[in-house]
Amino acid sequence: MRLQYRVSNLVENLMLMLTADRGRAVNLQNMKPLNILRLKIIDLVGGLQIYDVFGMLKKHQYLPKEELDKIREEKLAALFAVARQSTIHYAAFSSFKDLPVLTKKIINKTPANFFSSWYRGKIIKKSTSGSTGSPFAYHSSTEAQSHLWAGLLLSWENTGYSFGEKVAFIAGSALIKSTKKHQVFYKLLNLEQYPAGIWTDETIQQYLESMRHKKVKLICGYAMSINVIADYILREGVPPLKDLRGIVCTAEMLTDKIRANIEKAFGVKVFNQYGCNEAGIAAFECDHHSLHLISSRSVYEIDAEGRLIGTDLTNSAYIFMKFNTGDLVEFSEKACTCGRQYPVIKKIVGRSDDLITDMKNKKIHSSYFNFLFKKDKSIMQYQVVFDERSICMNLMVDQHFSEKNYEFYMNLIKSNFDFEVYEVKTNEKFYSGSNSKHAFIIDKRKDQLSAV
Repeated sequence: MRLQYRVSNLVENLMLMLTADRGRAVNLQNMKPLNILRLKIIDLVGGLQIYDVFGMLKKHQYLPKEELDKIREEKLAALFAVARQSTIHYAAFSSFKDLPVLTKKIINKTPANFFSSWYRGKIIKKSTSGSTGSPFAYHSSTEAQSHLWAGLLLSWENTGYSFGEKVAFIAGSALIKSTKKHQVFYKLLNLEQYPAGIWTDETIQQYLESMRHKKVKLICGYAMSINVIADYILREGVPPLKDLRGIVCTAEMLTDKIRANIEKAFGVKVFNQYGCNEAGIAAFECDHHSLHLISSRSVYEIDAEGRLIGTDLTNSAYIFMKFNTGDLVEFSEKACTCGRQYPVIKKIVGRSDDLITDMKNKKIHSSYFNFLFKKDKSIMQYQVVFDERSICMNLMVDQHFSEKNYEFYMNLIKSNFDFEVYEVKTNEKFYSGSNSKHAFIIDKRKDQLSAV
């Protein structure tokens, strides 16, 4: 009986350590009373703590680096202790440093080995979209889900948005869910859904009229989809949405050209948001154009190949540490002048599997094209599609793209790759997966595609 009490007491103390920061949350009383009530109802219905976590993150972002490091170290020590005692996978390891890097493939082989037998809260089923050809199902705690949404609210605030105002969500199945539960959640968030898919002028016109009628204050969604709407606005001379305060692009790479095009069309600032929720990675762009990683939520490191490795310190339900995000990321050594002490991501190069592999097994990363096209103002966007024997460069171009440009890029792919068939196309439909995300590199050897 005494042993049982000690074990129970140990579990309780460790769980308290994992959630101790909730008590340090700042007050959100600057919100309107109706919006405070709205957010607390969301928490009550979903069994979440978004209100508390949002307040906590608003405080964390300006803490000294030493305090943020201490918070992270305490959470890591508590989480690792729980993992060793309550999961099959971590039972054999004596320290965090000894842990091997995890991938989706490794976790998918023995998914049950990562569940914590000590977790007593609500377990939330999650899945990635499979945009890289590797769909991934995992589970999350209510605390991790609360951090996800609190981090999004933090990124939205930089646009001038206040919680409770109308938000337009332009995305595919990776972000927009169709269940009744999600629909209630979106309603409480005052979030309007605009599915990304096959774009026609009629669809874009309907979306814009709806956003204007509903007095949307913030647009959030896929960069490529929002850019399609921006092109329509500029082409048709559509007047700006007078109530719009800002735009947040997420889930896809935001290039300088696309940012400039969207800002020109909508007449508001565009902010970037980056995340890998399964690894606890969430970053938002401040008004000084620095992309800040919320470091109090995760342990992060860069491996020898430049890939971002993350550990979600808030997911005590389904614990996987040192997860390979597959993203190539560079951090800045300089602090941002905005005053936030969160680390700054200098550059998101792309995914480590955004590679073109030719017939001689030579590989070139998509970042090669990002750099190449940055200097060519006639090219707005690109996609490279290849299979076992052919490569096609599809370019979205303006009227300044000439025959000379065409010959240059055709000679370029012929000199850099070994294929039997080479093509350069302009302004043809891009391919995408079922989640409607834009992919810069399409490997037709493995992907099932649809033109959009």
